[in-house]
Amino acid sequence: QQKRRVGLSYLQKAAQQLLKNKQLNRELRFILELAELLHHWGDLETALKLTMAALAIEPANAAALNNHALYLSRLNRFKEAFDFASKACGLSPTIPAYQNMLAIIEAQLNRLPEAKQRFQRVIALSNDQQQTSRAWQALVDVLDKLQEYDQAFAACLQAKACYRQLPEMQHHDGMQVLTAIQTNQQGFDASLLN
Repeated sequence: QQKRRVGLSYLQKAAQQLLKNKQLNRELRFILELAELLHHWGDLETALKLTMAALAIEPANAAALNNHALYLSRLNRFKEAFDFASKACGLSPTIPAYQNMLAIIEAQLNRLPEAKQRFQRVIALSNDQQQTSRAWQALVDVLDKLQEYDQAFAACLQAKACYRQLPEMQHHDGMQVLTAIQTNQQGFDASLLN
């Protein structure tokens, strides 16, 4: 209904109720789902409070650790995020999404060789097409920063090929960006911008 602020306020009220609830330990899955929704709609601070509540209940919950790292990284708090992502990977080393999250954080902290190696492991070992695509895409930037330009270009081609194979891209309109630009040029004219 295009009432984003109203919807977000209900999510925030739900979070407040959960955080006050004395029976939180029975609500771990719901806490994490609500945190994901709040993250999606831009309330990272409340999402962080919820993941901290989840971790207070179950400190070794890899999903909560990974999500907490994600929310911290979205706030550019990479040093803090690193510890949570490392713990998530330590608990669940075979989950490619957790490995990608840690590698992204490593890249932001300028731990480029570690990030490169981690992305390459995801690419070599993952059966998750979406995470493999994500690893190729992020590897491009890491290789570029390492001044490995030929490898960066090759990774870029691989990322594009992998991206095209994702199920959600099978019906993607290749002209979507150009159409959006044309629509914006027509709709955002000089008088509106002034």
